[in-house]
This record gives sequence, C-alpha cells and structure tokens, in this order.
Amino acid sequence: GGISFVYETFPDDTRGHYTVKIRYGDDVSYRYFELADYAKPSFTVNASLQKPVYALDEPIELRVEANYYYGQSVSDARLHLHVIELSGDYYDYSDKVLDSRVFPLKDGLASVALQIPRDQKRNVQVTCTVVDQTGREIEDTVFFRYIPGDAEIDFKLSKYWLPFGETAHGAVRVKGLLPTAEVNRPLTFEVYYDDTFESSSTVYPDPNGALTLAFEPKKPGSYRLRLIDSKYPAYVVERALFSYSSTYTYRTGKELDVFTNIETASPGDQIIFNVVSSFPSLSVLALIDDGNRASVREIKLKNGNGQLAFFVADSVNSSTLRCRFISFFGSKWLTKNLYVPVDLSHRQAAIHIGVPERVKPGDTIPLEIRLLNHEEKPVEGAVTLGILDQAVLDLYGDDDWEGLLNELTNPPLRYGFYYFNDSYSYYRLRNQLGFEYDYETPETLAQTKQAAVNRSVKVRTKFSDTAFWTPLWIVSGNEKTEITLPEDLTTWRVRAMAFTKTGLTGYAKASILSTLPVTVNPVFPKFLRTGDETRVGLLVGNSLDQAETFRVSLGLPEEAGGEVLEQTAVIPAKGSRVFWFTITIPEVEQEKSLAFALEAEGESAADAMVHLIPVKPDTMEIPTGQSGLLGLESQSIAYRAETETQLSLTISADLSGELLEALRFLIRYPYGCVEQTVSSFLPTIVARPLIEERPEIKAQEPFAKIEDIIQKGVQKLYGMQNYQGGWGWWAGQSSDAFMTAYALYAFDILRQTGYDINEDVVAMGVGALKNVIKRAKEYEAFCYYVIKSFDPDYPLLLTATDSLETKLFLALSFVKTGETAAASALLKEILAQGTRASPLFYVRFDKNAYFLSAFQKNALLLSLMNGLAYEGPEKNGLILYLVKNRSGEYWASTKDTSFAVMALVGTELLADQYVWQTEGNLFDYVPEDAQYKRVLQKGESVVIPVRLRAGDSLELDISGTQGLLWKLTGTERWKLAEYETKTPEAQFSRKLEKLYELKSYSYQTIEKIDTYQFDIYLPWDVPLLPGVIAQKGIPVDIDAVPLTDYELVYAYTDRYKNDVYELYVNGCDTGLAFDESYWVLGFYSDHLVLNKNPWLGYAGQYSLYFVPNRTALSVGDKVRHRFVFNTEESLAYAVLEDSIPPAYIQSEGEYSYYEGKYFGYGANWLWYAHKEDRYDLTAAFYSVMSEGNTAEKFYYTLTTAGVFQVPPAVLYEMYDPTRVFVTDGYTVQIQE
Repeated sequence: GGISFVYETFPDDTRGHYTVKIRYGDDVSYRYFELADYAKPSFTVNASLQKPVYALDEPIELRVEANYYYGQSVSDARLHLHVIELSGDYYDYSDKVLDSRVFPLKDGLASVALQIPRDQKRNVQVTCTVVDQTGREIEDTVFFRYIPGDAEIDFKLSKYWLPFGETAHGAVRVKGLLPTAEVNRPLTFEVYYDDTFESSSTVYPDPNGALTLAFEPKKPGSYRLRLIDSKYPAYVVERALFSYSSTYTYRTGKELDVFTNIETASPGDQIIFNVVSSFPSLSVLALIDDGNRASVREIKLKNGNGQLAFFVADSVNSSTLRCRFISFFGSKWLTKNLYVPVDLSHRQAAIHIGVPERVKPGDTIPLEIRLLNHEEKPVEGAVTLGILDQAVLDLYGDDDWEGLLNELTNPPLRYGFYYFNDSYSYYRLRNQLGFEYDYETPETLAQTKQAAVNRSVKVRTKFSDTAFWTPLWIVSGNEKTEITLPEDLTTWRVRAMAFTKTGLTGYAKASILSTLPVTVNPVFPKFLRTGDETRVGLLVGNSLDQAETFRVSLGLPEEAGGEVLEQTAVIPAKGSRVFWFTITIPEVEQEKSLAFALEAEGESAADAMVHLIPVKPDTMEIPTGQSGLLGLESQSIAYRAETETQLSLTISADLSGELLEALRFLIRYPYGCVEQTVSSFLPTIVARPLIEERPEIKAQEPFAKIEDIIQKGVQKLYGMQNYQGGWGWWAGQSSDAFMTAYALYAFDILRQTGYDINEDVVAMGVGALKNVIKRAKEYEAFCYYVIKSFDPDYPLLLTATDSLETKLFLALSFVKTGETAAASALLKEILAQGTRASPLFYVRFDKNAYFLSAFQKNALLLSLMNGLAYEGPEKNGLILYLVKNRSGEYWASTKDTSFAVMALVGTELLADQYVWQTEGNLFDYVPEDAQYKRVLQKGESVVIPVRLRAGDSLELDISGTQGLLWKLTGTERWKLAEYETKTPEAQFSRKLEKLYELKSYSYQTIEKIDTYQFDIYLPWDVPLLPGVIAQKGIPVDIDAVPLTDYELVYAYTDRYKNDVYELYVNGCDTGLAFDESYWVLGFYSDHLVLNKNPWLGYAGQYSLYFVPNRTALSVGDKVRHRFVFNTEESLAYAVLEDSIPPAYIQSEGEYSYYEGKYFGYGANWLWYAHKEDRYDLTAAFYSVMSEGNTAEKFYYTLTTAGVFQVPPAVLYEMYDPTRVFVTDGYTVQIQE
C-alpha cells in the first residue's frame, strides 16, 4: 500500500524549504524538507536542574555535562552561564539579566550554584554555552520557576471557555516545596472582569492542600481568577476564564483572541472555536492543520465575536491540531496561534529495534525490527527506518518522527500564510545520553596492541551522515538484516516509523555508539583558500584507563609538498587534547579537494583517517564578452586588460554550435528562481535534436544527462508551486502573473514534445493564472495566450486589441488551433510595422514589461514565422537581429537567452561558405606558429586563444562574408589582494562589525534597579565602545574612557522622515546613530547624558559611559557584514552575493529594539524574496531595492584562527548585467 521515490539534489540547487505533496483520490498530504549547507555540532551539552520549581532560599544547583558524539567527555572547556528573567510581555525582547559568569568545565562536567534575586515570583531561563578547546561552542537551555514562598499553588479550571449560565469549576492543590510548609493555609480568591476588580474571598484547602472552587459568571466576557498565598502575598497564581454568549457584545482588551469548548480532542469530536476581538467588526481567516490537510475558513465577527465549528476527522494522524487565525485591521496585522492536543493512544503500534549499543567504525552489525499492536501481538506493517548521525539531528533539534506527527513532519503552517510569515522557527534540543564504556575487552586489546607496533592501523576513509535508509520495509511481526556502518566516530540515531493496514502508527528510536579506544578528529574549517594562513587542529581522545604518550601527525597533501608535521604529548586517561598546526594553503588554479592524513599513535592504541576538504583559488573571475555579426563594414574591437585575462576569439559559421554554448550557460546557471528554473530546461527540450545530431557534444557534460536535467527541472517546478496554484519569483511567494504563465508555457511545450506532465499541477496553475491576470495588464496578452493553450474555450477579454503584442500572441494562438489563415494575416500586419535596417529586421513592440521585453517578443515573432513556414526576407533579417544582440556566449539575461535559443533552434545561416580576415595586433598575443582557417564552410568555426597580461591592449578589425558570427569571450582573473573596485563607496559598501555587550541599569522602583544586557553590533575597529548606560542616580563601577569632546553629525533622513545623526566622541566615530528624538542633555568628563535610553526606549536622564576597545578579532566572536546601498535608481530583481572566508560560518542575527531585522538603517526599503546560506557564500535576492539609502546585514561566527582573504561582495540586477556594484575585498586576522 505504499510508494517510495528518490529526489536527487545537486550542489547548485536552491537552498531552502521544499514541499512534498502526495495526492491519493481526494486526499492530499504534505511533507517538508530543507535543503541546506550545514555544519554539524561537534559535541553535546546537557544542562539539568534538580527540580523545576524552587522556593524561598533553596539552593539552585545547576549541573552541566558535555560529551563528544563518540562517547568521550569534553576536556578543558569553558562554561558561559547566562541567566535571564523571562518577561510576561510578548513584545518585550530585552534580557533582564539575573546572573552572568564563566566557569571551567573539567572532564566534561561543571556544577554551579545559581544566584538570583529572591524578592518575587520569576520565570527564569538559564543558557549554558560550552566552548571547547577548539573554540567550537554548543549551548543548552533550561528553565525553572522561583516562588517567593514555601509552597506551590496548582490551579486548574475544568474549562477555560464555557457558555454563559454554566458554572466554572476549579481544582486547587497546594504543594509543599519545603518540609516545613503547611499546605492547608488560607488563600485569597479574587475575581476581575475585564481588568476591573469584582470580588474577594478567603478559601481554605483541606489538610492535604486540596480545594475545589466554583464560580458562576454574572455576565458574559473575560474574567481573571486570582489565588493569593496569604502567608506570602507576593505569590499570586492567575487563570483566565471566558464566558460565551452568542447574543452578547464582548468587551475584550485583546485585538484577537480565540477560545475552544474542549481542551483535548479525539477523532470524531466537534471543536467550537470562539473568536473575539476588541474591534467590533472584523474578517478573520482561520487555518486548521490536522497533519494531513489544512482547512481554511473565513469568520465574520459581529459585535466583536464569531464562531467556527470544526470536526476532527477520523483519519487525523497528528497529535496536535495547529490552528492559526489571521486578520488585518487597517494596516495592522493581527494573529493568534492555538494548539489543540489530539488523543491518538488507541492507534499506537509498538516498534522494538534491536541493534548493538557499541560498535567500531565500519562494522557490519545486525538490525532487527519487531512490530506489535497494543496487545503486544505481532502485526504486519510498513516501516520507514533511518540511521542518521545524531549531530545532524541536533543541528535542528531532536526531530523525532514520533507518531509521524511532530513539527518537522508538518512544520507549523508553512503553507497558507507564507506571504505574511516567511520564516521557519526551530529550537534546539540536545542529546541527554551519557556513555560509560569499558574499552579494554580482549578484542580491543588485541587490536590496539597490533596497532601499537605499526602492523595495522586502520585508516578511516568512508564517511557519511546517513548510515542506512529504507523508506518501505514490509515487516511481518519480525524482520532481521545486516548493515555496514560508515567509519565516522559518532552516535548513530536509529529511528523507525511504522504504519499498518488497520491504521496503527508507531515510532521508536535507539542509539549506536561508534567509537575507538583512541580517536582522532579534524578541527578544520569547511573549506580552505590558496594563500591563507590557517590554524587547523587534530582533536585526539584517549579513552583508555591510563595516560599515554601520543605521536600526532598531519600529512599535508601532495600539492603542499607532502610534508608530514608531527607533535608529541602525553594525554591523561579519559582525556583529550587538540594539537594545533599552522599551515599555508597551497596554490590551486581551480577549486579542488585536497587530502590531509591525520594520525594519532599511542603506546597501545592508534587511530588514523583521511580528511578531504575543498580548496579554492585566491582569485576572482569576472566574465567578459562581446559579440557581433559581420556586415557590410568591418567590426572594430578594442580591449585593454587590467589584469591577466584569457580570451577566445571565435569566428563561426555554426549557428547551432553557438546556441548549444548558450544552452550550456543556462543549464549551469548557479541560482534557481522560477524564471531561471524554466529558462534552464525549457530550451533544452527544443534543442534536443541539435544535441542528438552531434555525438561529440552529446557525450559532454552537461548534455550527457539532458533527460535528467529536463526531469529535474520539471520536478523542481512542481515543488515551487504555491498553495494558490501559481508561482512567484521564488518558492513560497504569492502568485505572479508572468511567473505563473511562464511555468505553464513550459508545461505546454513539454506536452507538445511528448512528455507526461502532472495534470493536477497544470489545472491548479491555470486556475491561479485566471485569478491573477486581472491585475497584470502588462502581461495580459501572454497570459491569455497561455490560458488558451490549455483552455481553448476561455473567453478573450483583451484591453488593447490593436497593439502589436496582442496581435503577436493572437497569431501564436491561431497557429496552435490550426487557423493558419488568421495567423498569417496578423503576421502580415506585424511585419508591415517592422523596422528594416539592412541586413537586420525587427519590430518595435509598443507595450513592453520587465519580464517580457521587446527582444523576447521578437524571438517569439521568429517562432511564429517558423510555425507558419514563413520564408520572407524579414525572417533572415530577424535571425540576424537576434544573433547580433548576443553579449558574448549568451544574451543579456537568462530569460532573453532562453527565448533566443528556442526561436533560433532549427535556423541556418544562408551562405555555404564564409571568408574572414583581421587587421590589428591580434597575432601579437597568440602563438607564433598557430595557423587558422580563413575560409569556413557552413557549420565550421575557428577558435583563437588570446592571453593578455595586465596593461596589454588588443586592437583589431574583423571583416568578411556578411552574416558570419564572431565573439570575443573570456575571463578576467584577479588576485583577491589586487582587485580594486570601481564602485564608489558612497554607492555600495561593506563594513565588518563585531558583537559587543552593553549593560543597562534603570529604576523599577525607588529601591529596585533592573539590569538589562543588550547585544549591539559596532565597527570592529572603533577605538571606544559604549560600556554602560544607567539612569540618573544609579552608581556604576566602570573604568570609563575620559571624554574630551562629542559631536552629533547628520547622516541621513530615515523612512519615517526623521533625521538621523551619528555620534562622534573624542573625534572618533562610535558606530552609534540616533534619530532626532534623542539628544545630549549634558557632557561630563567621563560620560554623556541622553534624554532617552536608546536600547529600552525609556525617557529620562541616562548616563552613557564608554570603555576602550582592544580592536581584535578572536575565534568565537560574532560578527556581521553591514551593507549600505545608496543608488540613484531602484534595482529590480537583484541579488547580493557575499563571498566569505573559511573562518566564517553563517549564524542567526541579533535583533533588538534599537534596530530592525532587515530594515534597521536607511531611508528606503528592501523587498526581500529569498536567501541562501551556502558554505562559501551568502546570497540574498530582492524583488525591489528602492533608490536612496538602504542597508542589509549578514551575520557570521568566527571559527578558525589565522589570516584570511575575504573576497569582494557583489550586488547586481539578475536581468540587467550592466548594473553591477562591487565592494573591495579585505584581509582579516583572527586570533586564538
């Protein structure tokens, strides 16, 4: 009853979230996966507390353990402890710091006594960050509650929503937290209605601390029921109650709130969602996800309330209904998330996994699966089983498949509202397993003794993050097999998920530790670059019971001379050590993988492995090209090389060959939006006959896999369809008229050429196009043409029937329907208005749009001529016009190239023989003995390599037979250290900023001071930093920098029309900027007085103190690139590429009140569409970048010490290659 499929991914695929849609009859299910470059965590951290609730002066003991994935404890690490109070205010993102210290972590363990104020009830978050010897950091977070009393009050209502007239019942239990606590103490019971006090009474628990409350609301609406500990009045427990009546107008302080009639649902139950709002009239969109499908309903609120009934399907397989309610009031976005648990206990199947607990890398092991029902009787079912590196799971959180139905299997509402909420949240859960193993078994002793005498040290070479995967394993109660594990040192997580014919589902997991008595692991960045000086490490672990002396060696690759670097040291029993080596990366011309040999040999045990890592050249390549068509006069070419440049001059009478080169460009294009996905495979379909005719081409990459390329493009296009049925520029965006029409255009050509297409996808797409065509007048004719291709009876409602564009697409439609006479008549009308510039012919179309240019329409005009077998003189002129508009190997953009290739396939040059000659200094830069044909037959070409040094100038004139093709293409190859941008810094710049901490002190009351800690990014090399900001009257202990002067300098006017000023102190830019609502009230010798706290927004008098900055970068630092754009014209469909050095890895940004996520600087906007974090590059795509001052930020963590080259960053329009902005590169030194 099941199916399985394989979806192959490639290095240049689009990073991001993918949707898998499975349709069976009328049922549709969704699953999701993310394609990403990732760096696995290197060890686990487990933080634990003795209890979740603490009372009065109870000691709060925190225990933190850190273990590598292969079972060894993390030696000699640092524990960074950060304790904050969680705010009850949803919009308060500030951190109220309660404790912040650093402790040593020895042998993987640290115990800490937490220190917090004990004056009031607090919800506390403890973040434990462990940094090991290599500088790699992993964190774990625990939570606890502090109660300012000796007992905890547990207060539960039987219903949090009930019809008006019913009585609310509450169960109270007082639980002693200390041995001396009296649980039958009196409690004060208070009732509030819409925040207005209603009543108060004293209630008494029984001797066991139990109490039952009954409350009958006097009127419908929102209530707050409070219980106050009479012995410790600071301790208050509060519950919300809502009394519902369909005839009552509610008063609520919340803009959007939802209540349900039941707390836990079962299959077949009816859930009543009651939606209320402080706005009397509101239209609310509700989406309810039951794990199989999303149900979307609209609720009209009257008098501030509305109701929705939802039946839980019998087929539900999610343990939680995820519900989202969204509305807009004016320009305000209102949202409410609700999670309703579903009881699925009667549908559970039990899976028992049999695997060994401990193995050696590369072992072949037995695997047994037993499948039982709730009565523990064997059942038959389909089992999905995977064995994955635990580190990969920990990267995103413990993504257990439990019940099939957790957040990974169905991410919360990723479909449905992605154009409101284009984000994917996840959190991290750490592995909580500890390992204690006896390594000295007879088998391991024999192996290690043999290794010690160098007779046999197994070199580990076979590594993988996935050890085993089977999507459909039919298990009849019990099945066994054997598998061979990769040679990784890690913990393998075995996960199994089962389904039976009767609807039972089950989940189970197990772990396998793959380790050795002695281990060696690489501490390398994800890639290397020629010329960098990089510190790399070998992490050696000794799990034996005795200390040993180890010889540790790093064998450099042949490209680096093959030298073997060695160190010797004693490693204690159960200990580990990192052996550091500083290496200079050898030169490579092109990116290639180099092999490093790692070995650790002790007295009685050893380990060795080969580590492959990609190495990039220390150059940047800038493609250059120009092309043309020989006419009646000679063509003059002048090119001056600013750096070493390798060019090729091609003289060609082979139009088909030139088209295949353009096709190669499309297939290898590095990005994959909807347009580029279509443009990469669509011309390939049309050009297949050309490829088949040329065996020498057919055997080359990428043409050898042409069918795979087509199928991959089609499948990718399916996956980019949104829930509306259409396509946006990128997956996950709302439907765009051109993108939807272009995707359907591709499906139409696929269908015409004999490919099977998914009719459901097409039907949804056509429906979506019919909906969006009304708001896309510039693409109206193209959209109607595409719709008519699938729905010939669809009525035409064109608004500009006399335009040339409309006539073009009408004629193309008539060709499809066989009405050639009507199509020919329209072609005649179009040609009559064409432009004849001998030997060229083209049409000046009068209605052009961004994604459908006049050039593309001229290409379609040639397709129309081909469809009508038109052979008039205009056809050859149009062919020459299209060819002449090349800009080297290809046309101006992917879409132009796609349309040109499709139109020109099958056309030929007119002459059978061509002659060419040159004048100038061409042959000064080619080999002296080179001979080139001067007479070319149709289908032939000649390629002349030209190598220029910096300063060389190529000047030549080409002449010959009219219609002969020529192109000068190649690559400028710049050393990173030598490249200097031509883009003015005022237009486009990149600044490196570092994360610093700022402490803030402000009064909560006259006696109480709140402490906050803020993360702020400032230029890493500013000489002084803001250290503390404190409200007037609060003493601070800080060694502040003496101040001599300050100045607020106007920088720009932001989008809210506020003037923004940059703060200079002691003649230096501090990196701080404030709008005009902030000003300096006073200047003193060691601080400035501001009228507001910029990080909290509080008004008052705040003293800002500065401290010196040591201006150094170290491993573990958080940094960011801040890009500032200031262009005179807006950019459309632009991409920002930030090439990064090996020492940087992408990280999450730090955002606060002081700056927004994407729009934290500048007067104008970035319309963000898509972002890809690749291992060597961050690329962000924008549908619009408005003119004026705008900024973007990319965040990184520094991971490796050394000296690194940072390549230039590039910003360009994807469809206008003339609009390119480039920063300079820079060199960065990172300390240990």
